[in-house]
Amino acid sequence: MKKIIMTLFDENALQSISSNLKGSIIKSSGIMSTEESAEVISICKQVGSFEEELDAMVAIAGLCQLGATNRNAGKSLKYTYKSRSLTVGDLWQACQQAKRNGTPRQFARANASFIAKIALKLSETGDLARQMLLDVPNMTIENEIRCSNFQSANPDCPDQVRTWLRFNFQKHFEN
Repeated sequence: MKKIIMTLFDENALQSISSNLKGSIIKSSGIMSTEESAEVISICKQVGSFEEELDAMVAIAGLCQLGATNRNAGKSLKYTYKSRSLTVGDLWQACQQAKRNGTPRQFARANASFIAKIALKLSETGDLARQMLLDVPNMTIENEIRCSNFQSANPDCPDQVRTWLRFNFQKHFEN
């Protein structure tokens, strides 16, 4: 079998692979592009019967704040805005349609600052805020809002929160 595969390509064809890689994305960055994010919002708008893209984005932000970016989040968890609802399952499907193997976490990382702005308007704290409050009492509402795992690499996220998020992540792997 190996011999058959090798004879399909001549040496020149194999040499061209490295020259064609220049400018190619070799490793996923773990975030969605602007175009993919826009498609997720559009799909969610349609699935949730929202009137505007912003309404769909509010529901997506609400889901992300509730923990939709966690693999163990129940697919039936829903967020309702203006009498329209979106579930975690809906968000997962939209991400998969917009990007091959796309996830809500990739969407949330790409839109972390915007999600935080929406969450601030909604006063919707991050899914890890209660845990962080145990370690950091008297936290501001802005920090509580940023306390979601997808904020850990966001440069707009306060250093105190990013540091705690990384510490909390590492803690899960200690014995």
